Amino acid sequence: MEKPKYLSKLYRQDSDQYSHIEGLRALAALRVMIHHLALFGAFFWTSAEYTKILEHPFFKYALAPSVSLDVFFVISGFVIGHSLIKAYKKTGAIDLYDFFIRRGARIFPLYLFVILFCALLLPNNLQNVWANILQVNNFLSMQDQYAVWTWSIAIDFQFYVIFALVLWLLAKKIIGKKTCIALAVTFLTAPFIIIPVVINLYQYFHITQNSYYLTTPEAWLYFNIGIDKLYVRTDSIMYGIIVAYIFVYHRDQLRKIIHKIPASISDLISVTLLGLLAFVLINDPVWFFNRSHQVWQTSTYWVILIQRNIFALIIAMIILLADSPKGIIMCSLIRILKSILLRPMGRLSYSTYMMHPFVMIIGFMIYFATHQTVSPESYFAYGLVLILITYAVSIPLFLYLEQPIIHRVKVLLQRSRRRKRSLIGQMQTDNVTA
Repeated sequence: MEKPKYLSKLYRQDSDQYSHIEGLRALAALRVMIHHLALFGAFFWTSAEYTKILEHPFFKYALAPSVSLDVFFVISGFVIGHSLIKAYKKTGAIDLYDFFIRRGARIFPLYLFVILFCALLLPNNLQNVWANILQVNNFLSMQDQYAVWTWSIAIDFQFYVIFALVLWLLAKKIIGKKTCIALAVTFLTAPFIIIPVVINLYQYFHITQNSYYLTTPEAWLYFNIGIDKLYVRTDSIMYGIIVAYIFVYHRDQLRKIIHKIPASISDLISVTLLGLLAFVLINDPVWFFNRSHQVWQTSTYWVILIQRNIFALIIAMIILLADSPKGIIMCSLIRILKSILLRPMGRLSYSTYMMHPFVMIIGFMIYFATHQTVSPESYFAYGLVLILITYAVSIPLFLYLEQPIIHRVKVLLQRSRRRKRSLIGQMQTDNVTA
């Protein structure tokens, strides 16, 4: 039997030096699925049952932390930022047509497939599908969104548009570098200004367990204030872009600095980063809901603003230091992230993210319909099976939908560029002979 054409793309190590990012993607995608595994329980147990279930250690672990998606936003800022900044440095121009065609080929084939699949199986709010097509679905309230989990794709796309246009304006000399710096500072600081204003506007200063009950008004409020809006995520994306800028313009200097740092100091830096990561995880609000309502770990400012920023900065620093890892701890971490086990999981991360709500919700509908009682342990055991099924479903989508279209678009763009160069060359020849 002939091997699928794009199978090697699942496990082959890229020649570039950023393959550890696949490991970060893999772990983040798995963590998001486990997080949603716990959240979806609100659809199948009564409120009283789910309140009791949330005290179970499995559920507390699954729900904490709620910041896993920021890994994707930092990575997205880095990858897209590196691509565009590198192109600007090399050519002094930004080809918006090429960029958006490539991003469209990466995002929309699977996205539209999921939208169609959703229309057949989960048709709630189908009248608002136009917002998904235009990538503005996160402007709607949670209860009105169609395919609600696709809000993160909309945020990514919105920032792609903004960042690409800013660099294009810079390349065209319509704006200057000072304006770009001012915009970068604005994107970095906007969440620290807007989020407190919104929290005060809604008088929502402490979150409770109800924010994890997806069918309650408080969950809708928490989601609409602090989860799916662009102003909540611009800082995380900018951290990735800043790392990309350093790599494009100051990579040699960065490597020299890292090279001069003793291995013991590098290990101390790594321990500090991992210690901060542990601090974020230990102080997630889900561990404190059974205590006083006013504990600082349930503060909306901490959860939406500070916790996310610490986490996103740690991820950005790992990407930065991983360029030239030094010390036992960082080298070991990068070796794990580059492992062949995580590589295919990272490359399937988009497919698994888009498909896992279907697999989980349909799977649990069947499971609860065929079992009189469902314990937290059996729920999680079955949920882990559903995650494995999600990966199995994602493989053919990767091989026969995502990759063929990406490859086809890449070939067409290459042909278009060759024709353009040939036409320019012919015109120059005609001018000389004339």
